Parts: sequence; structure tokens; C-alpha cells
Amino acid sequence: MCKVAVIGISCAIMAVTPSCAKNRDASKTLQDTTEKTDKEKFNDLKLSNPDAGMVSIMDEVAKNKVTVVDVWASWCGPCMKAIGGLKSLYGEYKDKGLGVVGVSLDNDYRAWTETIRRMELEWTNVSDLKGWRSRIVEMYGIDAIPYVFVIAQDGTIIRKGYIPEEELRQIVSESL
Repeated sequence: MCKVAVIGISCAIMAVTPSCAKNRDASKTLQDTTEKTDKEKFNDLKLSNPDAGMVSIMDEVAKNKVTVVDVWASWCGPCMKAIGGLKSLYGEYKDKGLGVVGVSLDNDYRAWTETIRRMELEWTNVSDLKGWRSRIVEMYGIDAIPYVFVIAQDGTIIRKGYIPEEELRQIVSESL
């Protein structure tokens, strides 16, 4: 287990999948955190976007057949790796109705916006810059990232939790 001392987050590298966890107790295999939902609706959040002020996640969801909401942070190595796969997925399916919204758990505006620029993230990115005290963390009990929501256009959560790249690709493909 490695600790990121600057921000006090433990980073667990599991046999199954890497994650950045809120605390040591949250360092379980992320495979165990994936949940299929039974028509659970995504609760809207309005968070800050570096270019557009406040953005409603549900307004973004309504624009697409399927939207992936990716909870990440610039300091999370596993998140940066997962974003590479998400960029590929978005490139393949954006013209078929896939949207992506990135929700950052960063505390530092500059680190957040520099990562958006450096990683060339074309989709909507939002944050309240509250880190693990972010509203999305509190609303959904997120204790490790990367954490993904796959949401239908009507706001129904199709799947949430850690979703490996190939499984995410299959869920998106079947949902479009």
C-alpha cells in the first residue's frame, strides 16, 4: 500500500485493480464495489466548470443517450490510467450518443485544470474543489476512485462503481 503524503490519501494497488481510496478501510478490491441498480435515479448536482460557470450534471445527461460520469482526481494514478481508456471509448461512441462528464475530487484548481488540459479531456469537467468532502462523495458514499456512473438519458443509473474498461465498453455498446 502506498501513501500519498501530500494529501493524506492511501493508494491501494490490488491484485484485481488499482484504486485511490479515501482511507485504509476503503482499500477493498474495487471489483466488489460495482453495482447494478434497480431503476435508481441520479441525483442532480450543479458543480463548477472552468469555462462555463455552474453546470448541472443532469443537463449534460439529458443531451446524450448514455452518459458516463467519471469521478477522478489529478493526484490519482489509477484514475489517469482509466481516463486513457475512457478517451478511447468516447472517441468511438460520442457520435452515437455517448456523453462523458468528469467530476474531479481535486482541492487545487490549478492541478485540476492543468490535468484537463494535459490529458486533452474534450468532455464537460466539473468540481466543487472539496476533495473527499465533495457533494458527490457524500451523496453516493464513494470511498475509492476511479468511480463511474453509467446513466441513461432519463437519469436512470445503469451501473455504478469501479467498472473495468472492457466491461464499461460492453455496457455502453449495449446501451446505445
